[in-house]
Amino acid sequence: MKPTDIKWAFTHELETGIIPTELLRKCILLFTGEIIRSDELSIIAYRGFPVALCRLYRIDFETRDTYVEEIEAPGFDWQFLFDLLRAKQGLIVSGFDILCYRKKNLLKAVAPQKNFTSYSDAKKYTSRILTAMFSLHTSAELNLCSVAQVSEKASDKYFEGIRKGSHEKYVRMNKEHFQMFQQAVDVWQEKYTDDIGLAMYKRTKRFPLTLFPKTQGTQAIRL
Repeated sequence: MKPTDIKWAFTHELETGIIPTELLRKCILLFTGEIIRSDELSIIAYRGFPVALCRLYRIDFETRDTYVEEIEAPGFDWQFLFDLLRAKQGLIVSGFDILCYRKKNLLKAVAPQKNFTSYSDAKKYTSRILTAMFSLHTSAELNLCSVAQVSEKASDKYFEGIRKGSHEKYVRMNKEHFQMFQQAVDVWQEKYTDDIGLAMYKRTKRFPLTLFPKTQGTQAIRL
C-alpha cells in the first residue's frame, strides 16, 4: 500500500466515552459524507451485506464541514460488521464498498433486501461504487481509526499480500500489515492542502440535496 494508492483519507482518535465500535461507525459515516455527492443516497456494504444507509442533509461551502446523517431502516445492521471483526481490541484493517444511488434508483437503496435479488444486482443500479479501507487500533495506549478511499485494484493487492502463503480463511492482522496501511494514510494526509479539500467539496457538493426517504421504518441519526 502506497500513499499514491489513496484518493481520500480520514483519521480520528478515540473521544472520551466512545467505545471502539462506535468510533468505527462514526469514522466510516463521516468519511462517507466527505466523498459522496450531495445528490446521492449511499449504502455502506461490508462483504455484500448492507450495514448502513446515509445521505448529506446540509451543505456549507464556507466551513466545508461534513453534515451527514445515517438513515435507520429495516435490513441495515452494523452489528454484522462488529461481530465479524470482533472489533474490541487489537489491530484491524479491512475493506468495504460504498454503493451510491441517484434519481430514480434512490428508493431502491432504502430496502435493498426487497428490491435487489443479490449483491451483484444491487451494484447494477448504482451510479457509482466507491472502494474503501479502514484501520482500527484499540489498546490501553492508543485508540485510532483511519478510513481511506482507494481503487479496487489497490485494495485487492493489499489483502492478497496479507493472505499470501496462508491457508487460513481469516488471516490474523499483524503490526507490519497495519503499519503499511496507516503509514500510507499518514503520508497522504501530510500532503493534504486546503486547496485539495476545497476542490473535493466543489466537485461533490454542488448538486441538490437528496430528500430524506420517508418510508416505513426510516429514521435519521445526524452526526
